Amino acid sequence: ISAELGRLAEFASHVGRPVWIDQFGMQSTDDAALKAQAKLYLSDMLSLANSMRLHWNYWIWRRPQPWPCGEDGDQSKPSFALLCQKNDGTYQADDTKLSAVRAYMPSLRTAQCAELDPAADLQSLPNPEWCNTNRDRRRSRELCEAAHVTVYMTPAGRKMHRCVHNSVANECTMQQEPFWCLRVPEPSVCELVRPLTELRQRRQWCATDPERRASKAACEETYVRVWTGTPAGSGVSYQEVRRCVYDDREGKCFMDNSRAFCYLP
Repeated sequence: ISAELGRLAEFASHVGRPVWIDQFGMQSTDDAALKAQAKLYLSDMLSLANSMRLHWNYWIWRRPQPWPCGEDGDQSKPSFALLCQKNDGTYQADDTKLSAVRAYMPSLRTAQCAELDPAADLQSLPNPEWCNTNRDRRRSRELCEAAHVTVYMTPAGRKMHRCVHNSVANECTMQQEPFWCLRVPEPSVCELVRPLTELRQRRQWCATDPERRASKAACEETYVRVWTGTPAGSGVSYQEVRRCVYDDREGKCFMDNSRAFCYLP
């Protein structure tokens, strides 16, 4: 590994440009000896890459269906994912690989989120502010450190900084280390449709039945299996599903725009 990465580091130095290693990873396994080897490989790979200032990303962070996780020792369908979606729609983590990669991941401190007052987020004000914007916060430790700022938002959550007071300089600045407030994940569509009625086996769509067009309850007790197939070479059959959702204003029952890929039972 050292020799291979060394050539990349020499190239980066020669051309005066950074080098990015696009993809590398390890298959999941239930074999204890192979797990130990995988962890050692990843630890060595990442340690060397970082010491040589090489950029990288692991392939793949999360693998959604229809690709399996190799559950129950089935290694004919291995997964490279750190987080892999199981047949029941839930996700499982590969702790062996995660333990090696986690050392190079940003801190995801979430315990502070519950104690934060949403009204104290300065970026949510009608006229957004930063920690040092307001003169009163610059003069008062209490006012300063009661505030925080959101610097980045994603569907998964918010990246945030606390405000900290510097009494010597009379400043209220962002704490250097950020933390994340992560949203609680919603159940997957695969889980949600499992108890519902599938309509295409009846040769129907969401809006076919007048009862569903007139009733939100009747509409949203159903879903549509849009397509069923087996990816080439995978040996795994899956379905593309869409829930039926009701529009109260229009009085319509229609397919949701979001789709999910679920293993066939």
